[in-house]
Amino acid sequence: MNSILIIGGTGNVGFNLIRELLNRYNVIYTSRSKSTIEELENLLSNQDYSGKLYGRILDLTSQKSIDDFYFYIKQINKKIHNIVICSGVDSDIPIDNFDFEELNYNISVNFLGPVNLLSKLVNDWLSDGCSGNIVNISSLCAIRGQKNSSIYSSGKAAMEAFVRNLSIELAPRNIISNTIRIAATGSIMNKKDSKSKVKSGQSNSYYDLEKIPTNEIINYRSLANLIEFLIENKGIVGQDINFDQGLSTLYPFHKNEN
Repeated sequence: MNSILIIGGTGNVGFNLIRELLNRYNVIYTSRSKSTIEELENLLSNQDYSGKLYGRILDLTSQKSIDDFYFYIKQINKKIHNIVICSGVDSDIPIDNFDFEELNYNISVNFLGPVNLLSKLVNDWLSDGCSGNIVNISSLCAIRGQKNSSIYSSGKAAMEAFVRNLSIELAPRNIISNTIRIAATGSIMNKKDSKSKVKSGQSNSYYDLEKIPTNEIINYRSLANLIEFLIENKGIVGQDINFDQGLSTLYPFHKNEN
């Protein structure tokens, strides 16, 4: 069975992808907290999966943590040819309250940390002549404006640009990268000071479902199917795929109805 690395596996998106992908891959996932890893594995302990599960601590804001994690992965790197980037931290600070510490933390988790780690892992693939797949999980916020979301959105947009350009550089060497933008996830993201805890549930209560074209939130099994499709189809290169229940297509209609 092939292996897949999920960077950021204990938020809502990461956790639900682990549950869906564990019957298709051995899953290595990361969290910044040992207690969160223990909580996740306890939640999944009574369920029967075909794949094996490995949790490892990774703090994307720490160079030492990134280096330590890379040292661990380097020992088994030839077995890992698939990476899903799910790391993300939200920030809803308006411009007049901008704080450099918050900005630095957010950009490190959403952009600088993943790029730092990817550069090391991809370099090993290139040195070994291995093929590989990178799927970046982004947000519709990267291309759509949202109030008080400038820090979060800019980090996600930067990661999208990195992956898009990386795809052109690496496709001739059989390393494929794409982005999936998601929305209507049915969950609230972690913030910088959030208590580290597995996010496992979805709720319709965060949305006015009538304003979502499909009238429902995303389905994680369908998202896992899309990830697997991208991994298996080498002809899809450098794409930004919107998996958002139609929200990116919906044009805001502000006229009063008669």
